[in-house]
Order: sequence, then C-alpha cells, then structure tokens
Amino acid sequence: EWNNRPYFAMAFVDGENLEALVDRMGPLQEGHVLSWIRPVADAVSYLHTQKRPIIHRDIKPGNIIVTKDGRPFLVDFGIAKVITSSLWRNKTTRAARAVSGGYSPLEQYTRGGTDARSDVYALGATLYHLLTGVSPPEAPDIASGVVKLPEPHLFNRKISHWTEQVILKAMQQKPEDRFQSVRDLLNTLPR
Repeated sequence: EWNNRPYFAMAFVDGENLEALVDRMGPLQEGHVLSWIRPVADAVSYLHTQKRPIIHRDIKPGNIIVTKDGRPFLVDFGIAKVITSSLWRNKTTRAARAVSGGYSPLEQYTRGGTDARSDVYALGATLYHLLTGVSPPEAPDIASGVVKLPEPHLFNRKISHWTEQVILKAMQQKPEDRFQSVRDLLNTLPR
C-alpha cells in the first residue's frame, strides 16, 4: 500500500509472452506448447487445491511468459479470486468484472460464478490459440450459436487428434461437460 492505495507487485520475468510469440511465428509446435502448458497447468492446479483455493480467471497466451531458457511463468493475477469461507460451500466466485475475449468461459460473463473449471476452459482456449495461431471466438458467441468453435485441426493439420480432443473438452460451454479439474486435464494431455 502506498498513499492509501493498494498495489500489486510481482517479480520481473525476462522473456516473451506466448501471444507475442504466436503473433511472430504463427502456430507453435505441439511439443513446445505442451512442455510449456504442463508446468503452467500444474501451478494452476496447485492454486486450486490450497486450503483457500485461488481461481486465476485470466489465463491466456499474453499472461504466460517463457524465459530464454524455456521456463514458462503464469503472470497477471489481477482478477484472481480466493475462495473465501463465505464462498466455500459451493466453491465458486461471483461474476467477474473483467473478461478476456476468447479465453473467459461463459460463466465469467454471467452471474453464474467461476470455479476451477473456469480455469480449465481458459487453459483449453490458450492451447487452441497457441496451436492454431487463431484466437478462439468468445464464449457467449459460441453459446448463442452466433459462431461455432472451429476444430483446431482446420487451422493446423499437425495437431494430434488426442490434443485436439483435450482442447475441445476443456472448452465445452457447460462447466459440467469440461474436465472437472485442471489435474484431470493434465492427466489427459499426451506425453
């Protein structure tokens, strides 16, 4: 706190965010993407399993920085929420005041509240963008039928069928149709 205003400080991570990398290189190689997403997902799973779970709510390529030696870091916890004792019963947060188009699930736009499955959606959308070079459509547009989520292989024929299926399951519009935890998603990713 400084001058009666709260500030959020974090360590400087020297590297390139994955959004800039995709913008520069186009779709990324699946092996590289999976090697970066695994530790990020592992960190998110750790946050979700704390005594007071933390939901990040803003996972996207621009919030993952890869250092020169290839280590990924998840940054920007600006809209993260701790699930407090008042929310503990249903383990959800209230609707967010901010969304990231293409990466935020439908429940983050509505009063439905977010939970660990919201971060599952964002991880799936992040994989989608990194492997296709295309930002996914916004969840409300998909849910309303205005647009259909194009299958990832239509943009990148090199994506394995298994990884594509993981992405599509993670990005289901109904939380109950997604992986129920980031650990489930991690355990299903190809090795």
